[in-house]
Amino acid sequence: MVSIVVGSIIGSVTTTTLLLVMAAIAATKKANERGGCPTCGMPVPVFRKPTSLRQALRGGWTCSGCGTEMDRFGNETIGSVNAK
Repeated sequence: MVSIVVGSIIGSVTTTTLLLVMAAIAATKKANERGGCPTCGMPVPVFRKPTSLRQALRGGWTCSGCGTEMDRFGNETIGSVNAK
């Protein structure tokens, strides 16, 4: 009985992790298809390093070229350094 529960937990964690990785890769591809950074056009990286709590919780990037903050869809955020 215990082995069934442990196997179910391991399977659930593995499946969830794979789905999250696939979603992150899809978001990166979609942002790059839209042109990458909305200010300078630099492509967003596949592996991101969140620079704020908002980015860590909701996704997004900070452009390494110009410092523009983007949401997970590649749109410039309101609180961005280069926001107009």
